[in-house]
Amino acid sequence: MTDAPSTLARTTTTLRRHGWLSLRRRHRGYLVYLAASAILAVFLASVGLLSSSKTLLGIPGSGTSLVVVLAAVLAGPLVGVLVSVTAGALFYAFVADLGDVGAPSGALAGTIIWVASALIAGRVADALRRSADLGDAQQETAALYETLEAGLLPRLPFSHPGLSVVTRYVPSERRLNLGGDFLDIVGLESSLAMILGDVAGHGPAAAALGANLRSTWRGLILAGSDPPTVLATLNRTVFWDEPSDGAFVTLCLAWLDMRERRLTYMSVGHPPMLLIGEDGSRPLETHPTLPLGVVSHVKPAFTDVPLADPWTLFAYTDGLIEGREAPVSTARYGEHRLMSELSKLGALGLTDESVDRLLRDIRTANGGPAADDIAVVVISGSGVAGEASPEAATLSVRS
Repeated sequence: MTDAPSTLARTTTTLRRHGWLSLRRRHRGYLVYLAASAILAVFLASVGLLSSSKTLLGIPGSGTSLVVVLAAVLAGPLVGVLVSVTAGALFYAFVADLGDVGAPSGALAGTIIWVASALIAGRVADALRRSADLGDAQQETAALYETLEAGLLPRLPFSHPGLSVVTRYVPSERRLNLGGDFLDIVGLESSLAMILGDVAGHGPAAAALGANLRSTWRGLILAGSDPPTVLATLNRTVFWDEPSDGAFVTLCLAWLDMRERRLTYMSVGHPPMLLIGEDGSRPLETHPTLPLGVVSHVKPAFTDVPLADPWTLFAYTDGLIEGREAPVSTARYGEHRLMSELSKLGALGLTDESVDRLLRDIRTANGGPAADDIAVVVISGSGVAGEASPEAATLSVRS
């Protein structure tokens, strides 16, 4: 993932490149005008001396039209018009012999014809160039979007014995208005660490901050930092980035100890993680905590949760429950509706297929795509779904 500084550098380079291109185009127009005027001077002077055809319909008019159209295509309609006016003056001087062979009205008529040809040819050529530039810009925008979006997702493959992991990332209907939902999972020797976050706001700045937090979290986890250190560092990262729109970040942080069957968990202004067992689904109890970026120091309030087989943990961003409960309803889908649907599936029923079906049902209830991005992480210790293979994990995130 390209971080914010490198993204800014790339943007600056692009602006400089476009400015240089604009300067080169102006310089090219000047050169095209000089070259076309020189060619016309040589051509019309030669025609005036050697040819008996000295009318607009003959060799002089045809050759001049060709040069004028080429100049307009290469450098635009303005340069084409200037070349046309110059051509009219040269035609009157060399071909009409200053009125001795042809009347001034002939040169004037020729100039009008050439100006019209230059305007038409130049505008058509500019329209084609703009269309090509628009296609290039759309490709660059799509590539930038994919780069930013990829930075919000885990670096797969991921697999862990005895665990089934399903992740989903669903962009909002405002696809190019990038959001800041991000997630990551790191499997260690006998444990698993997870982060699921949501940067308030949309756009490249939110996506860049989310990707930066994900990368920072991964580095801390691989370095073996304890949960309070991870939380404090992430909060300082938000303040260090100084987002221009005053963005704040909600987080779900979790450490799963497979040997002890214990979850260390904290919700930082985020919807609580759901625990699904044989008795249904329920939100995990957590201490209220402000999101990152609100205060300079976030007090750690981690909760230890024992896990009894079979169990499934369900973490999500609020885009999942903020849609409508029905296409014609003003009521939200809500947490209670989500827990009801998850209870029907049970701890052993959250497979790739059932998670996709749940997301489709939520979209249908909303009457279309969600207005906000959706990120989901499902971790099951039942082992029924089997160990997640690298290929399956890749497909689950990219789905």
